[in-house]
Amino acid sequence: MILLLDNYDSFTYNLAQYLGELGCEVEVHRNDKITVDDIVRRYGSAPKDLLVDTHYATVADIAALGSREKDPVRVFAPLPQEKETITPRAMANRRCQREREPQCVKEWRSRMETGAGQDTYRRRKLMERINGHTKNCGFGILPVRGLIKAKAVALLHALANNLMAAHRLRLRAT
Repeated sequence: MILLLDNYDSFTYNLAQYLGELGCEVEVHRNDKITVDDIVRRYGSAPKDLLVDTHYATVADIAALGSREKDPVRVFAPLPQEKETITPRAMANRRCQREREPQCVKEWRSRMETGAGQDTYRRRKLMERINGHTKNCGFGILPVRGLIKAKAVALLHALANNLMAAHRLRLRAT
């Protein structure tokens, strides 16, 4: 079972339809209409890890997910950018606030400062780059009707992406 969370993006439904044609069992839910408790009720367990985009999960969200008694969720999200120009008093206030944060938030901060945490998030960026590129090339809304034609457009986009990646690798090798 593949659970896709839709961020009100037509690409999600194109992906779900294609995965269904490959024989995968797919369910799509709006990202703001399903909670971790809903996932537990439906599938019997919560996800162990959650990879989210910048600014998608607040510190309060991360605390709520990580503080779940039965099945805490580890969040992988980039740390917010720290301001360069900050007064000593504001820095002291920030340190004081962070000392009072829940342990799971402290763990998130330390996890995302490690190379392993950053690598996990970096892998997400690779997929997002492909998704963004295909949307910029017109794949966000399919200009054709029918499953066979939609598959042909998807395969052409995949082929074009792979050819461009091969070309970049060939240029790097020389």
